[in-house]
Amino acid sequence: MARTSVIERNDRGESAENKTPAPPLRTEPESTPKPINQAKSIPHEEISPQKEEIIFFKVDSQKKWQDTGVLVSDDRRIIIEYEKGKWSVGKTGWQSFIVDGEGYNPRQCANKKEDDIIVGALVGKIGNGHKIKVGNYYEIIESHETGNVFLRINDGDNFLFDNMGAITVKITIRSR
Repeated sequence: MARTSVIERNDRGESAENKTPAPPLRTEPESTPKPINQAKSIPHEEISPQKEEIIFFKVDSQKKWQDTGVLVSDDRRIIIEYEKGKWSVGKTGWQSFIVDGEGYNPRQCANKKEDDIIVGALVGKIGNGHKIKVGNYYEIIESHETGNVFLRINDGDNFLFDNMGAITVKITIRSR
């Protein structure tokens, strides 16, 4: 069984044990192994690693649909994740409770919904498409719709004026 020894060195090249200069580090192998088989090398340009871009987007609870600038297309997978922040849909009663992207607990808000999605939840749409619940996590793997991703709090347009807060989401865009 081979034994490996480790010599720790300080910034002056001295060994840590006896403060004497350590032998120089070997930078090349003692012998170069002969290849058994020659594999065909692939030029770097032909390798297509998955590209990933990450952006952080702040969603204001008092604004209608907010354009993230992220385009949905067939060659992209998009992940939207709650990062930080809290918001509420009002200043009094249950509406004053602050929540994250999941929105209110149905018991807190008497199951109040806007377009069949719980009030206060983070919602999104692609282009002019239909509203979907994003919550604290949502993946767009493939879509029949194209366009930019829009986000907002799930609350009626006429009731945004008394909302408070904002949440920040992390949007990961992965090229396929």
